[in-house]
Amino acid sequence: MRPSRARRIEHLIFQITLLGKAALGVVQLGAAAAIWMRVAEKAPAIAEWLVRAGLAENPSDFSPRGS
Repeated sequence: MRPSRARRIEHLIFQITLLGKAALGVVQLGAAAAIWMRVAEKAPAIAEWLVRAGLAENPSDFSPRGS
């Protein structure tokens, strides 16, 4: 016998939540690896590198939009 439409929808929702949990797990493993590799210690240098060009244009402007 073929499953009802409601059962198929329930199963689809279940599969989507499993994929979401898997994606969250991958993000958490990536964050743990970054912490283990001491990326947090390099964060200030990375942030400075990202904003260097904008601050070179206008050193007194700290807003991201330049307004």
